[in-house]
Amino acid sequence: MPKKPLRETRRENQSAHKFYGAMYGKPPMIDENLKPKREIVKRSDKYELEASVVADISRLLAHHPQVLFACRSNSGAAYMTGRDGKEMPVTFNRIIRSPVQMRISDFWGVCLASKEVIETPTIIGNKQIATMKVISQAFNVKYPNARMFAIECKRRNWTKPTDQREHEQAAFLQMVRDAGGVGIFATCAEDVLNAFNVEFSGTPAALSPEAPLERRVSRRATRADF
Repeated sequence: MPKKPLRETRRENQSAHKFYGAMYGKPPMIDENLKPKREIVKRSDKYELEASVVADISRLLAHHPQVLFACRSNSGAAYMTGRDGKEMPVTFNRIIRSPVQMRISDFWGVCLASKEVIETPTIIGNKQIATMKVISQAFNVKYPNARMFAIECKRRNWTKPTDQREHEQAAFLQMVRDAGGVGIFATCAEDVLNAFNVEFSGTPAALSPEAPLERRVSRRATRADF
């Protein structure tokens, strides 16, 4: 059973003191001096949260023909029992070497270059979001033009890196781009589609981590190859 927060325990103790004080017609002997419990007036729409973006992009990468390999990375650590019966920490990701301080993105993997272009619908959930140009590549050959991609998901109204964590994520994405890969912050599945299409059409990608939201929305709205 999870342990109660200290604030909740103190609130229950205060209620008990008031109850027994009222029984004997006396004020509570102890006053916890607690602030009123904060109420969330307006909750964010689930569609706007980062979890929704992660789910959409996960489904996209699982079915996109241009994606050869895709991995979902989680930050943090957990404890497991070793052979000696003792618990030991196990990190989900551990960077062994990097040029600067950085954090691994939510998704990373290998995408293929164009061999044969076909038209196919892109389905996210129950909605067709676009008809995109995708890549068909036989799996019995080598991939000399394959490239790494890295995608860091953010909630849909996110605009640019603001704290240390996000700047470390941006450093990882920049390193991937400097090495010839595709590295972007994404606030929707269309950002990923756009980045793949732009990167493999021979034009430089404009979806850098510092790109403002208005610029990315404009690019999605005017994409001609959908």
